[in-house]
Amino acid sequence: MQAHLHGLGLKPGDPSTQDLEVARAQHEAYLLALSASEELDGRERLVSFDVDSRRHRVLTVEPQASKMPACGVLYLRGAGWWGGSLHSSRPVAHRVARETGMLVCAVDYRRIPEHPFPAQLDDVWAALSWLSSPAAQAEGMPQRWILWGESAGASLAVCVAARASEAREGPSIDGLVLLYGNHGGPHVHVERSRWIWERYLAGLAPDGYAKAIPALQTGHRLPATYLAVGLDDPLLNDSRRMHHHWLGEGLASRLKEFAGLPHSFAAMAAMLRPAALAVADCAAAARSMAQDRRGVH
Repeated sequence: MQAHLHGLGLKPGDPSTQDLEVARAQHEAYLLALSASEELDGRERLVSFDVDSRRHRVLTVEPQASKMPACGVLYLRGAGWWGGSLHSSRPVAHRVARETGMLVCAVDYRRIPEHPFPAQLDDVWAALSWLSSPAAQAEGMPQRWILWGESAGASLAVCVAARASEAREGPSIDGLVLLYGNHGGPHVHVERSRWIWERYLAGLAPDGYAKAIPALQTGHRLPATYLAVGLDDPLLNDSRRMHHHWLGEGLASRLKEFAGLPHSFAAMAAMLRPAALAVADCAAAARSMAQDRRGVH
């Protein structure tokens, strides 16, 4: 599949070998090209709000047929914390809304290297906290949430859930849907991975890395977790290790591996049937979590 994409001239950006803004523009174009045929059939709204004197934005997508108004999906994009945007998140957000029947809120979080961790975690936490507030619910926002993260966003989702487990009072999280997560820290033999993680962790001392790397986190009371990854994904082992790590901690974790699918397959769902089926499976897991209503507070 990746060879086919490269043959079409579609290639992700690489900030370790390109000028950062060139890499961002190329990666944005790559994601939009992958999802160019996606149907944008939901009702969109851009919502802005202030938390701790900082302006935040989320893009909400309401499905045509809302099946679970009490639970929403907080969508966290991938792109290595350095790329991506609300604009390139739109197509997948529409598909997730359609497949789950839930309101989807895509979060716009700050990017590296300008803003190292925990800026991204703080932005997502601020968004989730506001969306769970009485003020947001007065505007029709759900009371409970599924965190749906892809790649770097999957890692962020775990960190958000860990923070929620430490809070005395906090948002209600019914489950985590984690697609091809970047969970284990840098792959030391891959320059792009080293570039990303060095800049992501730049604001932390080594003894604080566990705050940002899910594979190093222990002792958190996390909600039910569903991990999805393609067998052609270079981050395959990250999902496998997290699954076994959580099972060893006595947590509810389910791992689904999909033959023939590469990284970022959710963006390919409109043009690749196996990817569409995989996203549908992820959506079914999200609906099941919402129905179980076993959130953490």
